[in-house]
Amino acid sequence: MEEFDLLFVSCLKFVCNTARKKAGRGILSVLIFAAISIFIPNPAFASRSVILAWNPSAGPNIAGYNVYYGTASGVYTQIVPAGNATSVTISGLVGGVTYFFAVTAVDTAGLESLPSSQVSYTVPAASPVGLALAKIRVAGLPNVFSLTSTGVNPARWAIEASPDLKSWRTLFVGTDASVHLAVLVSSAPAMFFRLRSGSPGVRLWSQYAQTNGFPHSFTLASTGATPQQWILDASTDLKTWSAFGTGSNSPVNAAVIVSPASSLFFRLKSL
Repeated sequence: MEEFDLLFVSCLKFVCNTARKKAGRGILSVLIFAAISIFIPNPAFASRSVILAWNPSAGPNIAGYNVYYGTASGVYTQIVPAGNATSVTISGLVGGVTYFFAVTAVDTAGLESLPSSQVSYTVPAASPVGLALAKIRVAGLPNVFSLTSTGVNPARWAIEASPDLKSWRTLFVGTDASVHLAVLVSSAPAMFFRLRSGSPGVRLWSQYAQTNGFPHSFTLASTGATPQQWILDASTDLKTWSAFGTGSNSPVNAAVIVSPASSLFFRLKSL
């Protein structure tokens, strides 16, 4: 179940709504003395849902509740039967659109009260996801880049690269809330790497990305606990070392591309 932050609770006291409808031998009177609360998802997750909650009706023989909503005030195009629950999650909402909600009570004879007072909620628009590339000046390593994301990442994502904007190859797959990837492009015949970290039990781990279309390219990550501070060094001769990646309280994420291409392009893709 997705967790939501309680940003605010909007409570509106209903006036006494009395529905009087003939039903067989009697007249139904349903009194709603309640309050609707709107529990709003954290906009950062762009979840497109909202939780409505209300106090139970004090009327007799209440069998359940119906939630009505729509995009125009007082005009409800959707209905959600809530059963005898006093809250419901409304999903499938559209970002940037204002929705209006009301609740009714239904008795055991199937008779329904007048709607409650109306509440409204504007769904936050999704933050666009972008990929920012910055070149890092590293002595002895002319082609080092930092890739970071802006906006809200998809739950599972991939960084892809292309030499021509036509054929794209996967460099890195992740599930982190944000992208922070160091990319080293080299045509050197040999490269060596080391990880400097004060955290015990942290080791550098590499894996060849055999399916990404760049022969001999690989990713670098760490094993063990997430290091508090780390520095990733590279060398072509095991004598001169140059730092090309740093981080704090974050996993080690780096990709090494062995390619003679004169240009490379990158993109962030949702999986």
